[in-house]
Amino acid sequence: MSNKVILIREGVLSSWAKDCFTLGMLVALPIINHRFAGGSGWIYFCIAMSWLMIVFSRASGIRKKAEMSPMEVRRWLADNYPEPRP
Repeated sequence: MSNKVILIREGVLSSWAKDCFTLGMLVALPIINHRFAGGSGWIYFCIAMSWLMIVFSRASGIRKKAEMSPMEVRRWLADNYPEPRP
């Protein structure tokens, strides 16, 4: 059994807010396109590509990049947050 440390870079509420905003925009874009942009096929294509990028980025396992062993965490902290010199 190996110890793993998961670095959490954002809080629950900010994560939910970010996800709700992303989902809301992806749902609103086709409605805005249909109502105000005349239902352009190219815009629908761009919206579909955005949806695919979001789905693939969620499925890509970004969370796994945040899982580190305790030694890797110490190294990461030393690289990103060095101790201030007096």
